[in-house]
Amino acid sequence: MRYRGRFAPSPTGLLHQGSLLAAVGSYLDAAHHEGSWLLRIEDVDTPRTVPGADRQIIEALAQCGLQHDGEVVWQSARSALYQQALDALIARAHSLGLRVIIDQVYSHTSDQH
Repeated sequence: MRYRGRFAPSPTGLLHQGSLLAAVGSYLDAAHHEGSWLLRIEDVDTPRTVPGADRQIIEALAQCGLQHDGEVVWQSARSALYQQALDALIARAHSLGLRVIIDQVYSHTSDQH
């Protein structure tokens, strides 16, 4: 299995020094392991998301020489994938007779909406 490093900033403003340090560490770790370095934008906290901050972060990383492999993934675009995974886990829990866990999952997810 090939090593994958990732950096997943929240687009709540400009890239700050702490996040840049985390990105550099992740990037160098991926390079050390001859792996890929992925960029995922954590844009699911919509009240705190600043319009355009995602693009500014991507540009700042590129200006620092941190080139990600593959496409940038926006977390908000993956909701259907997460729902499929959750549905599969719930189906598996049903088959194992884990009704209490299923009730807790449904209770937690309904509280989020």
